[in-house]
Amino acid sequence: MEPKSSAIQTLVRSPLLKWAGILVFGCFTIQNLVYCTQGFGILYFARAIFSMMVMTAFHWRKGATYVDGSLVGFLITVAHAICPFFFGIGRGPIIASEISWGFILLGLLTSTLGVVDLWEFFGILPAHRGLKTTGLYRYVRHPIYLGYLLAAVGWTTFSFSIRNLVVLIVFCSTCFLRIVKEERVLRSENPAYASYAMKTKFRMLPWIL
Repeated sequence: MEPKSSAIQTLVRSPLLKWAGILVFGCFTIQNLVYCTQGFGILYFARAIFSMMVMTAFHWRKGATYVDGSLVGFLITVAHAICPFFFGIGRGPIIASEISWGFILLGLLTSTLGVVDLWEFFGILPAHRGLKTTGLYRYVRHPIYLGYLLAAVGWTTFSFSIRNLVVLIVFCSTCFLRIVKEERVLRSENPAYASYAMKTKFRMLPWIL
């Protein structure tokens, strides 16, 4: 007798989630393309490309062989996903603006390339769809999250405020918790992950983390 699926596992495997993801990131793509004409054109264009890649990955991704159905994993993922919406306009840059913009654009580029590399294995909640070891995944195990953090640090230093600093801390904390949950699933569901983690030692930053 097969174990009963949780509501979260049923949701993740539902075609509705796939099409909801395509719709949401499709809207983000259009929104950012519109914003390209209203200032910060390069930033919004980069965000539009990222959203477009995520939207496409949602369409082509494989079905999960295992989904973490825990409420904790779901809440961590949701908290991390909504954190960027709480970043606001701060008092101004605390380092050279060019450095902050460099972090933001490098972060968006890294996340976009990470999505392209991951592609059919892309997912939001902790799940097992397969193991990617090529592209950026040869150097760090979570390049998409690395890109997120670079962009978040860039925005916080460009538009600094206590609020943005708090959001950054929460964002980094939930990102780390997501990694822990995801790696726990991958280690338990794919025996090859342990050897991959031994070979690719760093989660996000080479020689640091």
